[in-house]
Amino acid sequence: MMTKSQNRAFASCDLLADYSQAGGEPVLPYLMTLDLTASRLAPAAGETQRFCYDVTGVGSAGPEYADLTQLVLGICDSIPPEEIASLTVIVNGEEQEVDFGPAGNVALRTAEDPDPVSGCTGLAVYFPLEREDSQLQLCFELTAARPVGPTAVCLSGGGVTRSGLSVCGPACAEPEPEESLTVYYRADIAAPVSIVPAVELGEAQVTACGEPELALNGDRGDGGACGFTLRQRLCLALPVSLTLKAAAEPAVTEGQSVSLTDDCAGCGGEEPPAEQGVISRPSYCG
Repeated sequence: MMTKSQNRAFASCDLLADYSQAGGEPVLPYLMTLDLTASRLAPAAGETQRFCYDVTGVGSAGPEYADLTQLVLGICDSIPPEEIASLTVIVNGEEQEVDFGPAGNVALRTAEDPDPVSGCTGLAVYFPLEREDSQLQLCFELTAARPVGPTAVCLSGGGVTRSGLSVCGPACAEPEPEESLTVYYRADIAAPVSIVPAVELGEAQVTACGEPELALNGDRGDGGACGFTLRQRLCLALPVSLTLKAAAEPAVTEGQSVSLTDDCAGCGGEEPPAEQGVISRPSYCG
């Protein structure tokens, strides 16, 4: 697990240096990414610190792109060669033979002995990489863990050198914390709640009481129609529920303030003022 200081340093650097969008002709269309899965940035006691990078060619065979001939990762210049425990270079899936030293294919370049092509300093890797559908994997381990911070990436190829971008890597010291500004905002919110009565009717049940009665109607004597009358007593059972329902209306902001000082201090422990109308104990109708 990372310490708080390592987390601060890690948050201040980028996982990707993208030179494919850096412009200039020819373009060096390469991405350099810190592989967090293969790396061990916060080693435990007795472990080495490991940094692993993927360098990927994302260009095409067109003349506007150039192949990579070398790269220099600007690791902390106070890291001596004996603190680099291991070095691994894999090009397009094939592990390469690494010759680590001033005249080798991997070398530490210092201000007194910079890379002769780019003038950059750091860990120089002299393995060519094609511009299209190619990948180089670089891993190295340090016996003494270093802070993680912005580390310059310097690429050369096609007679040009591109620099100015960085990726997370072994830094010399903790980066200075960025200045931040905290703004405090307070608002008085009113949320009206309406209490309304409601009546709910259940399913009615109708029951006949007693036997029905039939009676003939008398002849009216005018040749009119005659008929009969049916009488039946009915009983209706109707469940009725009386309830109160609460409905929240849209909240409104009654007051607000903004400040650069801590205007929210003590808010959590303050009793709401009486004039705000906040109910602090049960209240009953009637």
